[in-house]
Amino acid sequence: MTHNPINYTITEAAALIGLAPTTLRDKVTAYEVPHHRCGNVKGVYFTPEDIDEIRTTQARRPRQVRESGRSQAEAVVIPDRFARLRKPR
Repeated sequence: MTHNPINYTITEAAALIGLAPTTLRDKVTAYEVPHHRCGNVKGVYFTPEDIDEIRTTQARRPRQVRESGRSQAEAVVIPDRFARLRKPR
């Protein structure tokens, strides 16, 4: 097992992943992301492997655009259900 001297703090890891540090901290607390805890020091660190795994699991799939069948210029006509209740002016 080789020792990897590169470790990232929550702030550094959040910047690399593209999350807010508080969001990443919440995910660490909920054990939703891989991380390591320091022995005697209260703290968390991430290895490059942790960062890669978080990136792959947090990646979003592109949204699919639905075809509605209507052109944008086509207006949607909503029937006025209360027209018969109104008094003519």
